Amino acid sequence: EEAADLTVQGKASAEPRLAATLLDPKSGLAMDVLTTAPGLQFYSGNFLGGDKGKDGAHYRRHSGLCLETQAFPNAINQPKFPSVKLTPEEQYEHDVIYRFYHTAAK
Repeated sequence: EEAADLTVQGKASAEPRLAATLLDPKSGLAMDVLTTAPGLQFYSGNFLGGDKGKDGAHYRRHSGLCLETQAFPNAINQPKFPSVKLTPEEQYEHDVIYRFYHTAAK
């Protein structure tokens, strides 16, 4: 199986904006990721090895995922990407909101 590993590129914003939505249609559980960061890195649980988890579940390869809000990967070496350089006087911060909710299950 191929591993999922990709970056969604947007623009930095002053107010958090929707970057991703996850939805389980069976249960109706959903999660929105909102951020002021310009990028969202997604990858699957490529290195999960079958560890036993809650209620006897086994966490196998690709049975999890990660959504990381961030600047563009390798931006320091890519002149066409937005700059990620900071001076000692500057402070970096960005906001991220994980909003969980329930929709009608199918």
